[in-house]
Amino acid sequence: MAAEARSLAVIGAGPSGIGLLERLSANAAEFPGDLVVHLIDPYPAGPGRVCPRSRRAKT
Repeated sequence: MAAEARSLAVIGAGPSGIGLLERLSANAAEFPGDLVVHLIDPYPAGPGRVCPRSRRAKT
């Protein structure tokens, strides 16, 4: 029986969101079946919005 596709929504394309995507990509062979990732961010692609300094230490 084939494994069904799974979906994951990542909210925010800042350092934490992109880091999560990188780790998922690096470990993709460990996941059975397909993984559909939805990256959700209200800002346009490219430079986007800069993470505030107060949050940088937490990411």
